[in-house]
Amino acid sequence: MVSSWPNFVSHCKSRLSAVARSCFLGRAHWREKFRELDVLLGEVREEGEESEACRVQLEQENMQLRQRICELEVRLAQRQPVQLPLGDVPGGQQYGAGMIALCVNLARKIGLRPAEHALHVVFDWVGVKVEIPTYQTIRLWMQRISLDRMENTTKMQGGVWLTDHTNQIGKEKVLVILRAPEGHRPRGGEPLRHEDVEVLTVRPGESWKREDVEQVYRATAERYGLPRAVGSDGAVELREPVESLGKPRKRPFVLRDPKHFLANKFEALLKRDPPYQAFANQLAGTRSAVQQTELAHFVPPVFKTKARFMNLRPTLTWASAALWHLEHPQSKSRQDISPSRMEEKLGWLRDFAPSIRQWQACQEVVSTALTLLNEEGIFRGAAREFHSRVAHLRRHRLSQQLVQTVVEFLRETEQQLRPGEHLPMSTEILESSFALYKQLEKQHSKSGFTGLVLTYPILLRPTDAKEVRLSFTRIKVADVRHWIAEHLPSTYASKRQLMYREARTKTKAKPPKRATRRRAAA
Repeated sequence: MVSSWPNFVSHCKSRLSAVARSCFLGRAHWREKFRELDVLLGEVREEGEESEACRVQLEQENMQLRQRICELEVRLAQRQPVQLPLGDVPGGQQYGAGMIALCVNLARKIGLRPAEHALHVVFDWVGVKVEIPTYQTIRLWMQRISLDRMENTTKMQGGVWLTDHTNQIGKEKVLVILRAPEGHRPRGGEPLRHEDVEVLTVRPGESWKREDVEQVYRATAERYGLPRAVGSDGAVELREPVESLGKPRKRPFVLRDPKHFLANKFEALLKRDPPYQAFANQLAGTRSAVQQTELAHFVPPVFKTKARFMNLRPTLTWASAALWHLEHPQSKSRQDISPSRMEEKLGWLRDFAPSIRQWQACQEVVSTALTLLNEEGIFRGAAREFHSRVAHLRRHRLSQQLVQTVVEFLRETEQQLRPGEHLPMSTEILESSFALYKQLEKQHSKSGFTGLVLTYPILLRPTDAKEVRLSFTRIKVADVRHWIAEHLPSTYASKRQLMYREARTKTKAKPPKRATRRRAAA
């Protein structure tokens, strides 16, 4: 047996040697190739086994996901309970802090009884069974939060007090002091908002003479700090007690509300203007002359007897519109109205056309001043800014006088300011907050002040669950009762109830005595 190719070749002497050589080399090559393929086949088999295991795993996961989808579809088909942010229950309460905040904020907007009814409607609609508090409970919550706001307001020096008093019936009035905090500057184009101010004092009383107001001013300054200025409507009993606050060099100065000031000056001008008196007399008869006729849509607005010079714009706007229709017979508003009837009822306005234009110019002067001071506050340069804004309105005699009066008023006020200082000057925020309180009272505003007046601070800013928890920790029901007993010991409503009760008790007929048996037998 030949063991190697050389030995084999040495014995071969023909062409077959080459064939044999080729076969030998080919066999060796394919043997090596087989070995490579065998290794590759092993690797492929291993990968196939891994892929099969992965396929099985994916099928299992797919089956699990399908089962999960079926479970979720079943859950979605079922009615899910509504999760409400009722909050944690404060100590001593049965309602969550979130529920309390919801009730209080709702009552601020729509009233106490309507809030209770609205909550019933909403929770019935969403299908949630929740115990709804009564309106008396909501009122007590509002009183506790309000008292906490007043008693825990930060003490600090500076800021502007805005003060005024309001009354409803009888002698009793409520003195309110708000504070625009130190460093607050009215945002350009936007006046003070309710949430920008803090309620320092809500004090009912029957007597508000100078010494009474002075006493409240001193107590408020001692508790909350001395203000930079005090703004009011100019009433003497509100203005003069400011002199008792602080030391002479650090004493607050007085800011007079521009709306009341301008209304008084406007009134003084018009009362010296004979055409205005004649116009007012004609206007009084025009309303009754047209309201039941085909000219009913031309009826003038109600001419208010109180604060009419703060509300003269609607009357002047009506007069200007009526004059335009008098000069334009083809207007749609004059359809079905004969020219003779139009002249009979409204023709008198032509005699006052020049005066109406002059009064409108005065009204624009007032409106421009109020817009500037409400949006920007009082600052050094306010008089110059106002003068530039009303330059086009100084073409009438009365408007020129009014512009000069306003400029002098602003110059005198801004001299008391420091450079760069802006202070709120208008007390309109007080008037609007009084309106919020009357809206909460609704028809009960004619029954005088009650303990509901303690809810005044909560009306200016909404509450939240955090404040509810904190307020209920610091203020108890006994504190509310003590405040009411101290400041409202006897209300108009309680006196009226006593009046009826006494009369009913004294006049109630006594039942006749029963006859004795002896008298009956006789």
